Amino acid sequence: MVKSIAGDKTIDEVNLEKKGDINALQRYRFAMYWNKHRTRPPFTSRQLMDPIL
Repeated sequence: MVKSIAGDKTIDEVNLEKKGDINALQRYRFAMYWNKHRTRPPFTSRQLMDPIL
């Protein structure tokens, strides 16, 4: 069983670092962060447009 510590790099991050593609590494990390911490508005704009009944 493999245990990881929060903050450990994934295999993909290590490979991107080895390639030296810092731009791709930053985009990868942003995508991982966004998927984990995505916030959504409490309502949709469509709800604002619907008439109140």
